[in-house]
Amino acid sequence: MLRTLFIILLVIVSSGAWSAQTGEISATHPAEYMIYQYPGVSLLVKINAPEMEFDSEIYGPEGALINSSGIPAARIGPLYQFIEATDQARQLMIKISPGRKADRSRISLELIQIPPGDRRSAAFAQAYRLFSAGTELVHSNDTTTWAMKSYTLHNAARAFANQGWEEMRLWSEFYAAHIVLHKLNDVTLAMELAQEIQRAAVTAGFNMIELAALILEGNALMSAAASTSGKRAFAQFEQAHGVWVHVVLLADELGLQSEQARALFNDGLAWEKQGRLDEAVGQFQRALEVSLTTDDLDLVNEIRGTAALAYETQGSTSGAIEMLEDIGSDLESDAGQELTDTLYEKGRILNSNYRYLEASAELEQALRLQRSNPGLKPWGPTGLALAWSYYSMGDFDQAASLVLESIPRSPRNSNVNALIRAYDSLARISRDQEQYRQMAQYRKQQGGAAPIGFAPRRVPV
Repeated sequence: MLRTLFIILLVIVSSGAWSAQTGEISATHPAEYMIYQYPGVSLLVKINAPEMEFDSEIYGPEGALINSSGIPAARIGPLYQFIEATDQARQLMIKISPGRKADRSRISLELIQIPPGDRRSAAFAQAYRLFSAGTELVHSNDTTTWAMKSYTLHNAARAFANQGWEEMRLWSEFYAAHIVLHKLNDVTLAMELAQEIQRAAVTAGFNMIELAALILEGNALMSAAASTSGKRAFAQFEQAHGVWVHVVLLADELGLQSEQARALFNDGLAWEKQGRLDEAVGQFQRALEVSLTTDDLDLVNEIRGTAALAYETQGSTSGAIEMLEDIGSDLESDAGQELTDTLYEKGRILNSNYRYLEASAELEQALRLQRSNPGLKPWGPTGLALAWSYYSMGDFDQAASLVLESIPRSPRNSNVNALIRAYDSLARISRDQEQYRQMAQYRKQQGGAAPIGFAPRRVPV
């Protein structure tokens, strides 16, 4: 149908030299495309990048921003950007920025030229104009703005319906429902809309839209369960299990391994919330196996990090350490905060299992990275954990020195137990050195480290 109305061109344009050499794109190295707009011709840019969240910006002459679009947290579905006709020809630059590192070949880009024509062409152009407006990026989080975005997408759906274009009607309805959940936080309405979209997608045979709506329903159920408790939360998690199983099967059928892994991971999270750690760990392991076949390293390490905590809760220190070591081996040396967080977690777990020498090695590396990079989080908590390793190994002088350096760099609210233990260590060291006045001062500070009503964990003797 479109071929009789529009001129459709597949855009194949080379990116900058860096892309030609590596093929890798990221948020800081977007894929770039040069296109040409003829006088009096509107343009429609269609972008598809399955399993990736992405933004697209279109620039005109002299770097003027014409359009900036994206759907936050959406990884499935096409993005359309409508460019109005102008009186003069011009060259445009399209920059597509993915939410994670990926190969440029994952992006599919089409350019649709819409010359002035009959009423039917104008009706299709108006439908796409509404769709494009509904997906334009905004720098505001107020509900009124996002409600208007959802309303615009509903209008686009009606415009497509009037032209008998069911696929685009459903994509418009899906994005509207996506905004209802992720920006308006209306879980009940989002679930209802997702189920309606699923039924229509199944009837029409649009498997990709069915998958997108299933994922939306699963996320809505997880949000609903997290906001309540007791039998109601349990029932919603049970319902979520059924949805995630369906997502796993359909994503596998469509060859979308990242979404399959993410569904297994979300199913594991639901089991974890229900207190079923064995089932949770099992799903985390399945999710990890599938994710390792993809190029989504962020997802792989998110699964590993969550699985490490589940293993620790189960009492499996070796399982937790193995997961964290795998994360560390995959991270680049310039990964910054993520790498230091991983090293810190390994050190913390080793400390809690009395493996102080091993813990000190991990924490010393984390501390070096944090001290050499002021842009990272305060290094005080890492210093306190390392000081505990030193104290437990009998190196009291180094422990005391590091504690005194670390305390001013440790935010109180998020490090209460660590600060209590730090002052306790200083008090014990002072007592052994027969510095009783100093000991009393540290005991006073230890008491002041805890907010009113705080019940500290037992401090090891």
